[in-house]
Amino acid sequence: MKTLLLIAKYNGRYILLATLLFFLFWHSLSTYQRIERVHLKIDTLFKQEANTVEKYLRQGDLIKLKRVMWSGMLNEIEYMTLLPLVFKDKMLDHVIVGKYDIDKLFIITKKTRVVWNGLQTAEVKYAMDLLKINYLCIKDSYLLYTFFTLIVLITIFYSSTGSIRSIQHIKDNLDLLIKKWNDNNIHDLQTLWDGIRKTSKQNRIPDYYLRIIRKIMESVQIATNLEKELEKNKAIAQTASQVAHDIRSPLSALTSMTSMFETLPEDQRIRIRTAVQRINDIANDLGRKKIDHEAEALEDEYSVYLLSGLIEILVTEKRMQYRARHELNIETRLGTESYGVFAKIRATEFKRVLSNVINNAVEALNEKGDVIISMERDGLNARIVCSDNGKGIPADILPKLMQKGASFGKDGHKESGSGLGLYHAREQIKGFGGNIEISSEVGKGTDVIITLPTYTEPKWFMPRITVSKEQLVIVLDDDESIHQVWQDRFLEAGLAENSIEHFKTPEGIIAWFKDHGPTIRQNYICLCDYEFLGIEKTGLDVIDELKISKNAILITSHFEEIAVQKKCEGLGVKLIPKNLAGYVPINIQPTALSQQSAQGLRSATTNTETGTILRPYCILLDDDEMVRLTWETIAQQKNLSIMTFAHPKQFYDIIDTIDRATPLYVDSCIGDAIKGEEIAKDFRERGFSHIYLATGFKKDDFGEMPWITDVVGKTPPYLGL
Repeated sequence: MKTLLLIAKYNGRYILLATLLFFLFWHSLSTYQRIERVHLKIDTLFKQEANTVEKYLRQGDLIKLKRVMWSGMLNEIEYMTLLPLVFKDKMLDHVIVGKYDIDKLFIITKKTRVVWNGLQTAEVKYAMDLLKINYLCIKDSYLLYTFFTLIVLITIFYSSTGSIRSIQHIKDNLDLLIKKWNDNNIHDLQTLWDGIRKTSKQNRIPDYYLRIIRKIMESVQIATNLEKELEKNKAIAQTASQVAHDIRSPLSALTSMTSMFETLPEDQRIRIRTAVQRINDIANDLGRKKIDHEAEALEDEYSVYLLSGLIEILVTEKRMQYRARHELNIETRLGTESYGVFAKIRATEFKRVLSNVINNAVEALNEKGDVIISMERDGLNARIVCSDNGKGIPADILPKLMQKGASFGKDGHKESGSGLGLYHAREQIKGFGGNIEISSEVGKGTDVIITLPTYTEPKWFMPRITVSKEQLVIVLDDDESIHQVWQDRFLEAGLAENSIEHFKTPEGIIAWFKDHGPTIRQNYICLCDYEFLGIEKTGLDVIDELKISKNAILITSHFEEIAVQKKCEGLGVKLIPKNLAGYVPINIQPTALSQQSAQGLRSATTNTETGTILRPYCILLDDDEMVRLTWETIAQQKNLSIMTFAHPKQFYDIIDTIDRATPLYVDSCIGDAIKGEEIAKDFRERGFSHIYLATGFKKDDFGEMPWITDVVGKTPPYLGL
């Protein structure tokens, strides 16, 4: 009985699973065989009665036809249908016997042919109830089922008995030894092992079990050492992350200031740029230690990535790889034109392709030269260019380079190597929906151009900062250099100096909001850091505590961390990478924004009893950033006030403040599979009278839409003004 209980304890669930699987297999086989037997009987019947069926079909005798069909109605069959293929003028289109109103859920149908003298005269379809067939199988063979189930249980029981006894014996001996040595307060594993060996004879422990115990001891010792190493590495990673944070803040200021060094001599500019690159490399290398475990899990999957972030990390790795070559310069030139460019790719493959391209450029330089990686938008694509000033590639070699098995060697103008690098790069980039091209001139250098389709920015990303001259900008950061970056950028954009408030601690901004929150209402934006030195509270905690998520933007170097992104999305907070603070577009508009989500220009407003009514020239809802930017730019040139939104939710946030006579232009396909023509119905019900579908589709592609004023293209309606 003890052994039986042990088997149930250690193997009970597996025995139950094995028995259940055996029963299901046996029962499925029995059911399948029964169905096949039924089909064989029906097929045989109508082969034998084919002459009779033909005769009754000629005569149109339904009664006798049904009699033949009823002779084949077995217990498993619920109904049978005979479909005549000839002699249709003699009778109805079909003949049915059996149940007419049977539930179709567990019904399977099969069919057979009625052939006489080589001519198929009819087709017979019949239906069987699976539940009934299963019941009949169990009923007719329950003794066989029971017998074989018992055989399986007995077999599993006897196969488990020996192993269970061995396991229990080892467990009892281990319990005895552990108790003995714990009572003596001996915790060192080696000492415990020595004691086990000395007393093995009196405890009668076989050598086999001693070897098992020794292995257990060694595993525990290894696990203990690993745990200590992990704790040490965890502390190092936390320190590295803090150092990276401390470096990145002044680095953002240095990066944004490099554009001011135009008047310095070239050698000084190079030294400054090299120093900034080196600091950036250190920060990237340290910061990556904290998020590598997340990246490893996600990099092999297609996901939406900020390209500038991937490029910066890769270039850091390449500079570290080639740091011994002092006259080699590898740098990125990612300005405002590269801000907010996302693509849906596999990060590992993308970095491998770009890494190979950079390696090829370095090889072309021999010992010294420049490798420059730049990026810009090109319509709806991202255009990444890797340029070198190496020896170049002859014109007759260029067309062959993307072919499998061809490459351009280092020693002269000959083809050598496997050529898999460029061929693989082209195939991989094509897999991302992009393309790769090479432009080169002998003696001047080579450009490798990678184009990738851009992707809508994630919900957490802030594409641009739009404020009015009447709004207050609040900056919370524990680093003075970041305050200076924002101060310079907003002043340069045209915001008054007294419109910017600076805070260095969460306590300071919380106290300020308690005093000034009611007076500023919603007429502000808050640029908030994520980490504060020596303070446990994060920027997201501050935003949540003050309930300012609609007006807050998180500025952090932790933008790649999944947990930070998800928390931003949960709070509805937008995010800007801290290293891109010097590049994010800033638009200063003449009138106040009622919500952070409102993008574009605002028209003059009218105060009413219900609040502020906004009367822009028109409103655009489109998830394509380039379309929105085009409408905004042209409107600004023509001195018109418009509003643009990337998502209907942003528009709904301020819909009650919009004049109902304002023309609405809505894209047909908005992000997250939202159909513009459907949400336009709600806009009509809310009182908007001029609603246009701004889409690339033709008017004929849509049905009747009485709530839509007209279907137009994506050209701004004020272009010809």
